[in-house]
Amino acid sequence: MNHGPLSNDHRGISAIFDALMFFVIVLAASGALFLGVSNISRSAAEELSTRDIGRYVSEVAASALDCTVGPVSFTVDGTDRSLGAATVLDCVCLYLSIRSKADNFALDNLTSSVKQIYTQLVEGHHFAVQGSVENASAPFFVSDKAADAGGIGKVRWTSVVPLEVDGSRGELTLFLWR
Repeated sequence: MNHGPLSNDHRGISAIFDALMFFVIVLAASGALFLGVSNISRSAAEELSTRDIGRYVSEVAASALDCTVGPVSFTVDGTDRSLGAATVLDCVCLYLSIRSKADNFALDNLTSSVKQIYTQLVEGHHFAVQGSVENASAPFFVSDKAADAGGIGKVRWTSVVPLEVDGSRGELTLFLWR
């Protein structure tokens, strides 16, 4: 046998080729397994986060209504008025009551006080708060963006709280999106 540089003995090269092919097949199978497992865990994590964010939205909605703001000044029919320490719920109800009864009003301080509370409570998400009652001329609306409730992003969670203003029933809705 001639074992010189031009030898026809390919046993060593064949073994290296077989080992390389085995490595490639194992690598591809591991990658496919990892991809499948990561998709399953991603969907489970999204489901868990959706469930948790639902609870979070309900807690924010309940907490915000009990937060105290004030004093808040506003104008109704040309008369300057002031609201001492009041809850967010009181501010929303007062806003809706004034909007349904008065023709001339400036309620920007009421809405900005409510917006400030929600801005502090909601972290990492965008929000909108909309309140409406039967027979009201216009709804209460504040948002961290210039968006209306219908233009909210793809992922959205809501929490609805019943309202009663001057005998009229309605609801206050918190919208949260990413």
